[in-house]
Formats: sequence, C-alpha cells, structure tokens
Amino acid sequence: MVIIFSNEKARNHLLNEGFVYTFRKNRRKQFKKMPKHRQRQGFAITDWATDKRLGKKITNVIINEYGPHRLKEPGPYSLDDLAPYAQWSGFHSIEEWKEAILEFSPGLETGWLYKVTVYPKKETRKYPDNCTLCGTPFDEAKKSKDGKRMIFPYPPNHYLCWGCFTTSMDAGLGRLNKRLAEGNLDLSVEEIAETIKPESRTSQQLRKGES
Repeated sequence: MVIIFSNEKARNHLLNEGFVYTFRKNRRKQFKKMPKHRQRQGFAITDWATDKRLGKKITNVIINEYGPHRLKEPGPYSLDDLAPYAQWSGFHSIEEWKEAILEFSPGLETGWLYKVTVYPKKETRKYPDNCTLCGTPFDEAKKSKDGKRMIFPYPPNHYLCWGCFTTSMDAGLGRLNKRLAEGNLDLSVEEIAETIKPESRTSQQLRKGES
C-alpha cells in the first residue's frame, strides 16, 4: 500500500521536518485489518509515500493512527478536532488546513488523523582510503586472488592492510595471552580491545630498539 501527498505544503513539511500530521477521509486498510488488541492508540505501521497516484516512491515512512483527543480507542476526527495539530500539518493555520481538506474532499465532516514520519535511513559505514596504521593506500596494498582490495576492520577503530593486520593480530594476541596467564581472567570487552589494539609503526620500532 502507499500514502499519497499530492499537496505540496504537506509533502514539503514531511520531507523537510521529518514528519507531518495528515487528515484522511477513509481509514487505512492496514489498521482496519489489525486484530483488535493491536488497534491501540499510536500503533505504527511502515509504508512508503509518493506525490501522486502511480507516482514513484519519495521516501519510506512510519504511520501512526490517532484517536480523537488521544482516546485509547482510535476513531474518526471532526475537522474541529484538528486545531492542536495544525502547526505540524504544513499549513499556516487550521483554517488553511481545513480549506485544503475540503478542496480535496468536499463536504467532509469526519475523517482519520495520522502522523507520518520519514523512516530513518540506515547509516552506511564509510571505509577510509588508507590503512589507518601505516597509511598505505588500500588500492596499493596486497590484494586477494580475485583482485579486490584487502581491508580489515580491527578494534577499536582501525582499518588495516593485510601486513598491518597480521602483525597487529600476532602482537595483540600475544599481549592478551600474557595478561590471561597473569590471572586477569575477567577482562571486559573494552579492556580486551585496549590490549590488542594496534601499535603504531613508531612504537613498534622503539620497542624493538629497547629490546
């Protein structure tokens, strides 16, 4: 199913502010088909929005259904019940909102109020272009047989080339095994990450010089 925002003001409020209250003549079928025990105040469904019938998707949305005056049971609103929500409708006043509603549905007296929220986008992790330890560009680092560049996430916040990964792994596990052998058996995740974190090349060279 889809929810259409043909009115530009309401649509812009949704996209710019991240949510909008919208008044509809008919109850959405998804809520009608819900079992009674799930048809409670503010229950949400997911859907997508467009600007016209058969239009392309402009965003994914979450839709909450509201009962009049926030009663437990959802039910139809009258136009006079909408005043508290006008400031989030995309219109400048309740009168302007009513005018837009009646222009779309002449003679309408009651309908259904929904809060529509833009579905939050998943954050995509951006990987660095260079090894965070030695600085070697990943495109120049050792590559796998299929030609893909090698990049290895490593705690706490490193992305390493193959050489740094193997060196850091060997050294980090060595330090961790030493701590465990000393009787430190209740290390937290943070303590383990701190123990096995990679050493910089400078630190490695200094340590080797001291030994």
